Amino acid sequence: MRIAVFGGLGTVASEFIVHAMAAGHFVSWFLRDQDQLADEDLETNPQYTSVLRIVRGATSDISKYQETLRDTTAAFVAFDAQHTPAHHWAYQQKM
Repeated sequence: MRIAVFGGLGTVASEFIVHAMAAGHFVSWFLRDQDQLADEDLETNPQYTSVLRIVRGATSDISKYQETLRDTTAAFVAFDAQHTPAHHWAYQQKM
């Protein structure tokens, strides 16, 4: 399976990504430019390229979301509701 992951620097998403890659699934992971990975090796080690693609960009750049979703069959969306502003995840109707 090819899985697109949006966000996910927390425990649940990190565990999901680790288990998905260990099971041989390909993960396409969208991160913001300023997000810092605990394991920097994930972005630089060529051994991960067969199971991991990291796409970085601004949350306002729709092309980065499209790039993350390219050739995937499932999506996993992870965010911390307590620390994520509502306008990042909730539909807002403009009056």
